[in-house]
Order: sequence, then C-alpha cells, then structure tokens
Amino acid sequence: MLSLRLLWALPCSAVGALLGLLVICAGGSLRRADHTIEFALAPGQGQVPRWAARCRFAAITFGHVIVGQSHEVLAVLRPHERVHVRQYERLGVLFFLAYPASSLMAWLQGRCPYLGNRFEQEAISLDPR
Repeated sequence: MLSLRLLWALPCSAVGALLGLLVICAGGSLRRADHTIEFALAPGQGQVPRWAARCRFAAITFGHVIVGQSHEVLAVLRPHERVHVRQYERLGVLFFLAYPASSLMAWLQGRCPYLGNRFEQEAISLDPR
C-alpha cells in the first residue's frame, strides 16, 4: 500500500527533489527520515544563511520531500510536515490545486490564507507539539 501512495505522490516529490537539488547546490544536505527525504540548508538553525532565515516559512513539503532551513528545525517541524505528506498521499498532484484554492477561499472569507487553509488546519490539529 505504501508503494501506491509513493507512486501517487511521485510527481509532487519530483518537484520537491528539484528544489532539494537547489538546496544541495547552495551547500545544504539531505537525510532520509522514514519514507521521506529531508533537504536542509544547514545542520543547525544558527548556521542558516541570513537570506533564508528571513523567509516567512521554515519548511515546505512536496510529496515525500521536505525542504527546510535546517535539520534542527526539520526535526521540530517533522510531525506537522508529515501531515502534509499524508495529504499528498491522498490527493497526489491535485494537492497543487487544492492547497492554493483553500488559501484563496480563506482569504475571500476574510481569514488568514495560511491559518484559514484547511490543509494547514489539519496539520496544526494533528501536530502533537
């Protein structure tokens, strides 16, 4: 069953792998964490380049690939990002349409496009932190 979920999310994982290659070219590294691959710019948050530390997000998920500022922050955010991995396993490439559509709907209703996004709400509610 896992192999079907991996295959269904593969196009999204390929996008993440391309982004991950950019992280590697910028001096980052990768680690395998269960059935995901995590790319990070630095081992610890104190070593993250200044330009990356100013980004509004610390991690982003594409299929079974998670890209983050540091391996340290990825360890903290892993439960949240794993919820997104499961969302990609359910929706596959449709997630690329569903996620921004949910943000747009939240914005049109006067809510925060991030916190009002149903996919983020699910990740926040299932994150044990």
